Amino acid sequence: MKFAAFLRNVNLGRPGAPTKTQLEQAFAEAGGLDAQSFQVNGTAVFSARSPAGAERVLRKALKLLREECGLVEPGCVRSLDELAPLVGSRVFKPFDPDDVYEYGLSFACDRDVAAPGKLPLDNPQGNVRLLALKDGNALSVCWKRGASPGSPNLFLERTTGVAWTTRAIGTVRRLLAKHAA
Repeated sequence: MKFAAFLRNVNLGRPGAPTKTQLEQAFAEAGGLDAQSFQVNGTAVFSARSPAGAERVLRKALKLLREECGLVEPGCVRSLDELAPLVGSRVFKPFDPDDVYEYGLSFACDRDVAAPGKLPLDNPQGNVRLLALKDGNALSVCWKRGASPGSPNLFLERTTGVAWTTRAIGTVRRLLAKHAA
C-alpha cells in the first residue's frame, strides 16, 4: 500500500527542517519502501504493508529527523486510497474558484479529533470556512481578505487543540497523479 506522510510546518532545507535527501533517507531507514519527497513542503510518499506499519514508519522517521536535523514538528500519514475521495469531495462545488484563494485539505495528528461545532464553521476573521471534518481529515476554503489569506491550519488548531497540517487540494491532486497506481 502507498502512503503519504505530511509533516507540519516544514519547508525542506530551512533551519530545523530536513533537506530532501534527509527526508527520503529517514523514511527509507524507518522502513518505508520507495520513499520519495514530494515538493518542498515536508510531504513524503512511501509504501508499507498496512496502515499500522505506515504509522510505525512515520514515528521512526520523525525520531530520526529529530536526531539528524532537530525537527520538532509532528506529522501524520494517510493512504493514497484515502486521499482520492477527499480531493473529489462535493463540499467544494458551491464555491466559485475565482472567488476562493485556496481549497484546503487538513490532516489531524490525532484522528480522534471532534469537529469544533456545527459545520460549516467560519473563523472570526471570515477568511476560513471549515466545511467537513471526519476521521481526522478536514476540508476547508479560505479567502484572501487583506494582506494575507486565511489559515485553515491555525483555525483548526485553535478550535480543536490538536496539531494539524494543511495542503492545498491542488497539491494533493498532483501527488495522486504522480504516485497513485
